Amino acid sequence: MSASQRSSTSIKVVVNGACTPLGKAAISAITKARGMEIGGAIDTFHAGMDAGEVAGLDEPLELPISSDLVMVLGSLSQGSSRGVMVDFSASSNILENVRQATAFGLRSVVAVENIDMEKVAALSSFCSKANMVSCGEIFLFLQLSMG
Repeated sequence: MSASQRSSTSIKVVVNGACTPLGKAAISAITKARGMEIGGAIDTFHAGMDAGEVAGLDEPLELPISSDLVMVLGSLSQGSSRGVMVDFSASSNILENVRQATAFGLRSVVAVENIDMEKVAALSSFCSKANMVSCGEIFLFLQLSMG
């Protein structure tokens, strides 16, 4: 399959928190997966550096890490491809990040450590208001804080 064919049929994945250990692992896994490709890499650390180099890949991806989630989501939404945002960023940003991704037509996969029940309730409420059945379009991996 040519690069242009792959680009039009692949799911574009935006990795938010690209410089975290999980973000780096996600970039590596996505580049090896069939039917997916990196659509953007977001992080406040290493902005401007190549996402593949930061993730420890053998070759650069020729995709700079950006610190602007909205810009990356906006540019991705201009195409006709399907997209998803995987979010490994801080729990304090999760609800806003999911709102932004949803506004641009992307689904979200969220991995969160130490999230409190108020944020879980807010995400659940958002899902209901956005006509997402029981967070069916937002996949949450939670580690609840025990405090």
